[in-house]
Amino acid sequence: MQKLFIFLFLFYSLSIINGMDNEDWFTEKNFQYTLSENKITIRKYIGSSSIVRVPAEINSYPVICLGKESFSNHLSLKKISIPSSITQIENGALWGCPKLASIDVNPENSSFCSIDGILFDKNTNTLILHPPQKHIKKTGYIVPDTVDTISSQAFAFCSDLEHITLPKNIKHIGDYVFQETPLNKIELPARLQTLGIYPFINCTNLITIRISSQCKAVINSDAIFEGEKADLTYWEYDKNGYLIALEGYPITSQFPLSEKFFVKKEEKLFVDKQGLSYSIKSNSFVSITGYKYKYPAGKGKHMKTSHKKFNSKVILIPSILDGLPVTQIDKSAFFCRETLEGIVLPESILSINETAFMYCTSLTNIIIPKNTTNISMGAFRHCSSLTNVFFEGNSLRCISPYTFDGCTNLTFVSLPASITNICEGAFKNCSHIQSILTGADLAHIGKNAFEGCLNLTNMVICSKLISIDESFETCSSLENFIVSTDNPFFTEENGVLLSKDRETLIRYPRSKRNHNYYADISESDLDKKKDKEIPLLSCYSIPETVTHIAANAFSRSYGLTNIILNKNLKQIGPFSFYMCTNLQEIHLPDSISVISPSSFSRCTHLHTVEIGSGVKYIHSNAFAGCREISRMFFHGDALENSKSYVDDWHRITIYHTVDSKGWNSLEWRDKSKRLWIIENGIPPLPIPEKKKEYNR
Repeated sequence: MQKLFIFLFLFYSLSIINGMDNEDWFTEKNFQYTLSENKITIRKYIGSSSIVRVPAEINSYPVICLGKESFSNHLSLKKISIPSSITQIENGALWGCPKLASIDVNPENSSFCSIDGILFDKNTNTLILHPPQKHIKKTGYIVPDTVDTISSQAFAFCSDLEHITLPKNIKHIGDYVFQETPLNKIELPARLQTLGIYPFINCTNLITIRISSQCKAVINSDAIFEGEKADLTYWEYDKNGYLIALEGYPITSQFPLSEKFFVKKEEKLFVDKQGLSYSIKSNSFVSITGYKYKYPAGKGKHMKTSHKKFNSKVILIPSILDGLPVTQIDKSAFFCRETLEGIVLPESILSINETAFMYCTSLTNIIIPKNTTNISMGAFRHCSSLTNVFFEGNSLRCISPYTFDGCTNLTFVSLPASITNICEGAFKNCSHIQSILTGADLAHIGKNAFEGCLNLTNMVICSKLISIDESFETCSSLENFIVSTDNPFFTEENGVLLSKDRETLIRYPRSKRNHNYYADISESDLDKKKDKEIPLLSCYSIPETVTHIAANAFSRSYGLTNIILNKNLKQIGPFSFYMCTNLQEIHLPDSISVISPSSFSRCTHLHTVEIGSGVKYIHSNAFAGCREISRMFFHGDALENSKSYVDDWHRITIYHTVDSKGWNSLEWRDKSKRLWIIENGIPPLPIPEKKKEYNR
């Protein structure tokens, strides 16, 4: 059973490249991509240029797709050119590029077009993306009459968008479409059929939404107007994220606004004395839904089915309402309540539902009651002021996906002993967290659970942990893994995480130090290095028992200067030494037969590579971005492939043995080659000129 688990763990690790299952990622210049049916999908742009031209083909294969989030969060991107070959642009491919000002599309492209730097489909029926920094005239932006659909987030973060005119034939408007724009008014046409969730989120200047009486989108969003048109000066979202009216004012006095113009929800909502809204479920328990709005005197008798914007800084949730126990906080109940600093939950709370407190950016502390058995996905996501989380009991079994994602001020978390699963992204981007104390029953750590935990220094692996999907690649301060001696699947050696049989090296901590290396350096000098964030350089020797190095095992270990591979090593996983930028030499033993994709890519100071006689194949991009490689020593015959695993052969000298074969073939004929007398060892590198002057 133990060996089966290790095999499955290794297989899974090797099958994941940059977050994609069953697809190999390759790198060409600044583009990471996947290849399927001889067609390329761009998965990630890893460069920093402000002007990017997407290639029409890579290595003679056509580039047909910009993948999901392939350019997202590229903070310096100002202009992008899309070639004629692109037929698909996946959701979010260009989101989160705050400086993007122009999108150019080749006129011969059959699927997309660009009008004045704005991205449309070829027939201009869909407006896909208006660049955030594209200048908008004072009169505002007029959407072309041909457009019937505006994609999700199409105008998000457009800092000049104060006015927009929608065409009469517009039918569909996507999610978050006008997020965080200075839009101050908008009219939704009668033919609009769907209005996505949170289309006006964080539009703090928006005071007027004019809605036609026949607008189906408004009917579907639980607000109906009859007669002419109405200006909405107060507006909010219902608990499902759809726009509803709180109070409206007619254009003419002939159009009185009354209660009958509002659709009643099937589920009746109530309100307590402090304005807290709630619903009664199955006549047996209460769910808190948020806050409600009540008409002022003379404006109506009943409560509106909506949340109220409020300034309360601390909320006390009662344990009983209408004689029934309060057992849950409803989905998105306090979503985006930026002024909320504290919430007191009673012991009766059993469930905190999805995104219940998401974006409560002033919330500083939370106590999870002892009877709580469920905290759903993203419940406290982006609570950026949250510093302390206390768990009173042992009823909770799981930290759900992205529960504390973006809680950047969390520094320490002690999980209850009952926790068995830390799910995907649970503590993602908790950049100040230094340690996490887990219980003995923890069995699973999900993918990216600790991604972006930049200050996490030690990771404790308890006795019952059986699987780890997190690679700890972005945990830049991680120094040690501490593994319980009773764990049947994992162990550690000098802080490095290994499989229990010590045959697989799973993860090398990025900030691990070789103390012998610093024997002659004083503590004060080491402290100065830390203060200046200079990486503490070290060398590491792979234990003799290790036969496999897992994917990403050493990735981004900037302080690693030298790695000694043992003679028993059989496999090096994809991206295993990715971005080890201070690694200078690598000597691959004869036991290695294949060098995996991108295994040494972007090792920018790597200058010498020795390849054992057992190597029969080197995958593409194995040494991509290794710009300092000047010498490659081959113990065996010439390989059949040579085109794609280094960037430029012209600056590399190949050394091969006298009795090896194949070096005069067409594949290798134009390369710089020299005979290598192994008895003399590897010739030393020439001493740089600056070094000579220093010695003198």
